Formats: sequence, structure tokens, C-alpha cells
Amino acid sequence: MNKTRELEIRPIVEYTSLQYAGEYTHNHSILDDQNNMQYWLDVIADLKTSNGLYIFYDSSTAPVYVGIARGQFIWKRCNQSYNEFRARGRQILKVDHPTTEGGRYVKDRPRRIYRADLALKNIATYFSAYAVSKEHIGGLEAFAIRAFGGNLMNVRMEGRGGFGLPTFQAEEVPEE
Repeated sequence: MNKTRELEIRPIVEYTSLQYAGEYTHNHSILDDQNNMQYWLDVIADLKTSNGLYIFYDSSTAPVYVGIARGQFIWKRCNQSYNEFRARGRQILKVDHPTTEGGRYVKDRPRRIYRADLALKNIATYFSAYAVSKEHIGGLEAFAIRAFGGNLMNVRMEGRGGFGLPTFQAEEVPEE
């Protein structure tokens, strides 16, 4: 008989606050603002050795990105996602504030409004991560992306029919 491993999801961290990384900060890590407290060092150690699923949320805790770490550990993969600009994803409106060469305010010059690409670090306020067995990660991501719908910055929908989830066979129970 073929035995399928049960889907196990272990929360590592949920709805953790992220500090704004700054528009021009490169390669900011998601928990840089936790001041090396032992608790967060332990969380980071777990993220550095776990595969699974991670979710970034905006300031109202609406999910904006769902990602997986199957071939890499969550820590490395979520930080790559956090810092990556998403040209085909969301854009935000920005304003070009005119200044003089000395950096002084210019009140009579028009301000140009434009759309700009952004990285998760520009909008992500909260973060969750879950350890998941490797064989279930892809299916769980496919399900989460579909469950959260159109608010995500994910460019493509993952998985195939049936949400990409594996089929679980019920064990036959002998009649008494």
C-alpha cells in the first residue's frame, strides 16, 4: 500500500512586524530591526533551516505576496523576495518634488506624478512563515495564491488543476 505523508504545517512566525526598509536601502533583511534579541535569533535560525511557505502583508494585514522555499531555506528565499523589484506587479504613485541644486524647496515648480515599480520592502508591514514538508509546498502555495486572490503581487498563478495539491487516498477499513 502506498502511504502518503500527512500535510504538516508548523508556524515559525506569524504576523511579525517589519520595519520599513527605506526606499534606497539595498539587501535589507526582514528582521533587521529586531535588535538581536535571543528570541529573534532563534526564529532566524529556524528560518535558516526550514523549507516552507511565507507570506508578506501590508499595513492592514492584507496579504500582498505568497512565496515558497523548496530548494532554498525560507530565510534566504523570503529575503530575496523582499528586496526584488516587481516590474510586472503592483506600482505606486510617486511625486517628483523639485528642489534647487542646494536641495532647497521650490514652491512654484510643478510636481510630476508618476508610477513606479516597487519591492515588497516598500509596502510589506507584516510577515508570516510556516515550515512545510517539501512534497506539499507547491500545492500549498497554489492553494494560498488562489485563496488570497487578486491582491497579491505574485505575477503568475502556481500549480495546475486541483490547486496543484496531491491527492490523498483514504485507507480502506475492513468491515467487521
